[in-house]
Amino acid sequence: MDRTKIEEYRFLASVKGKTFSELNPPMKRLIEKLFGEGDRIEPFSCDLCNRFSKPDIYLAFGKRMKYISLKFGRSDSIHFETIKSLVLFLRGLGVSSETQKTILLFHYGDGTLDGSGTRRFLFEECFSLIKDRIKKANEELNKKSIIRECLKRFLFRGTEARRIEVDAVVFGSADYFVFATKEEIEKHVLSKRYGHIRTLHIGPMTLQPYIRDAKRQSKYPEKRTRAQIKWHYLLSDIEQIMRSNGRFDAIPAQHSAHS
Repeated sequence: MDRTKIEEYRFLASVKGKTFSELNPPMKRLIEKLFGEGDRIEPFSCDLCNRFSKPDIYLAFGKRMKYISLKFGRSDSIHFETIKSLVLFLRGLGVSSETQKTILLFHYGDGTLDGSGTRRFLFEECFSLIKDRIKKANEELNKKSIIRECLKRFLFRGTEARRIEVDAVVFGSADYFVFATKEEIEKHVLSKRYGHIRTLHIGPMTLQPYIRDAKRQSKYPEKRTRAQIKWHYLLSDIEQIMRSNGRFDAIPAQHSAHS
């Protein structure tokens, strides 16, 4: 069993069948934020969600249910989909054809819009060739309306037909974690400027191919048609949200992303 599954089951075990008074301090803070304060004599229930949905688990108390996305370890990838479906999604948001072309040129890195080029460039080479296009595309992609919709797709809702939405993102383990609600994350992201990010990005989320395979040596060349979205400082952003919402004392110094 991989670490992600182990942590998911540990998280479930820390809640399932327990009353509020039996929960550890981080879990109590999460429950209070999601369900509000009050007497909770009944035990909580929880389970894993569909593996294709953005939420990983749900927490239930009475008839109320909340959905949680769990993040562990050092991976900063938050979303994967085909480059075709991603471009079609952005087209539906009104993104211009020029920006769509820039995304495809950057994704394939071979001077074509479909990956049929004979020479594939490494990231720095590709970036240097189309940096002016990337700068212009970023100006369009970082409109608040586009960032908001991409947050929903990449972090909260995903692409599945049954779109259950994340209510909170949890980063850490069952024993210690930080968290932020969907509303807190959206407010935080929309209040920031991300002009320092030079590569293609939408807010703090960068766009890149699953693999660039510039030397054509990958065992999985089909993955070149898939895009991945990364959020390099998600933990740091969640910690900032914790502080700005009066949960600073919940972040031990030894666990801080800045330590």
